[in-house]
Amino acid sequence: MGPPSASRGFTLLELLLSLLLVGLLGLAAYGLLHLVIKGSRHGEAAIATLQQLRLARHYLERSLGSAVPRMEGPGEWPYFVGEAQELKFLTPVPLQAHIPGGLYHLRVLAAVDEKGRDCLAVEELKAHTWLKEPDRTETRHFLLTGLTYLRFTYLAGGEEFSTWHADLQMRLPERVRVEVALADRQPHQWLIPLRLMEAVEPDETGGEE
Repeated sequence: MGPPSASRGFTLLELLLSLLLVGLLGLAAYGLLHLVIKGSRHGEAAIATLQQLRLARHYLERSLGSAVPRMEGPGEWPYFVGEAQELKFLTPVPLQAHIPGGLYHLRVLAAVDEKGRDCLAVEELKAHTWLKEPDRTETRHFLLTGLTYLRFTYLAGGEEFSTWHADLQMRLPERVRVEVALADRQPHQWLIPLRLMEAVEPDETGGEE
């Protein structure tokens, strides 16, 4: 019989090279998976942000677009106070459709939520309560989170104004431009026309005049 044949097993170098190759493939697969998950989360965040923007615009178009130029009560005066960073007005259209009808005082402004984030907020108060306690806040809604920029401008008669006070101009603006921006995003502009509805007050029997 001849001498036994030499073993053809892996050498240490070949084993190390195999482990290194497996490790590199694992890193590549992990990196690809990480990119896929990150892209998915980014896409979900972008969709959520767009949904926020749509809802915020919808709420403002409904309520601000129906702003009333005056209010009946103890005295009569036009009411609409618009600044560059804050807007206050009266509307018969509340933010939530299921709330009973009436007249509401809304204040739109930048505010900080419970997590310390800058947000576009709307404070809502029934008009008769507002007449007695003008500084009170009954309900606050956060329409947009991550707000980085907010500006209101007011348009009427082909001109643009940085402020609007109905008790001085004796009327409401024709349109309001709302400019908002969120983190890492370009500003959005919403041009909201006002329908100039007249205030409707119930008569003594509970019906409408």
